[in-house]
Amino acid sequence: MFRAIIDRQEREDDEVCRSERQIIAAVEQEFANAEEIIAAARACKVTGRKFFSGECTIDSLPVTPVRKCSGFHMRKHTSSQVPYLHSHDFYELIYVHSGRCIQRTGNGEKLTLSEGQMCIIAPGAVHKLDRCGAGDIIFKMDVPSNLYDEVMQGFPEGGNKPVSVYKNTGGRVQFIVYRLLEETAHADQFTPYAVKGCLLMLFSELFRGQKSCSPEAEVLYSYLSAHLKDADLAGFARHANYSYGYAGRFVREKTGKSFTDNLGIFRVKRAAKLLAETDMTVDEVALSVGYVTPSGFYKQFCAAYGMTPAEYRRTFC
Repeated sequence: MFRAIIDRQEREDDEVCRSERQIIAAVEQEFANAEEIIAAARACKVTGRKFFSGECTIDSLPVTPVRKCSGFHMRKHTSSQVPYLHSHDFYELIYVHSGRCIQRTGNGEKLTLSEGQMCIIAPGAVHKLDRCGAGDIIFKMDVPSNLYDEVMQGFPEGGNKPVSVYKNTGGRVQFIVYRLLEETAHADQFTPYAVKGCLLMLFSELFRGQKSCSPEAEVLYSYLSAHLKDADLAGFARHANYSYGYAGRFVREKTGKSFTDNLGIFRVKRAAKLLAETDMTVDEVALSVGYVTPSGFYKQFCAAYGMTPAEYRRTFC
């Protein structure tokens, strides 16, 4: 189901980009200042087809596009989309499922997010996303300001900066993102309630992860991502040029967890991804992420997600 949804979104966006009429209709639907954008583009002889083919840019137009939304919306950052500076009247959540996402602000600053990381862009901030490459799966979630404020009521932090970055997201965040994608792809009368509940859980997990993470811990996460199947504390010590004893203390101090606990979190997160996106058996998934026997995998997966691997997979079928 996951792959079917994002493949369909790719096809839909690609089809729109081939038709000048559909491009104009999309601009009228998506932007609060659509009339200004269209008028400025015509004056500068910028067509939608030329823009999407890369022949011209709209960053030089005398108007900044302002995106709008009337309800929660979520889509993949598709390969047909090209970078352009814009603002929006809602909160935008950007989650990197795989690969990386490069954003550039109106003043030229660059923000790079890697797999599993998320950021929140506040209304009014000007930015653009670089074109996604092969293997990049990036999700953009539009959250109306009234819904965002309602969900954020009572939280002790978050949301008041132009850009808030969350680098230490876990498997539960990934699962909630999957659920939001499914809800928006197959919406019914209960979807608004489900979306609100998912957003509450999402922000709870983001803030928990933020408190347990430090920038220095990135060296650990980089190592685990590259050596997930055969990672161990001795290997991490060599990777970081630490002594074995210091490496263990470093991991505990910077993450609040042992090396073994961090490794388990990374493994079940990668396993969840494989369960949702591939036809590999549960045992094959367990072996591919580094478990010698499936029993240890089942135990850790149930502890992380509150369900068995098979039950998790069924939620996406």
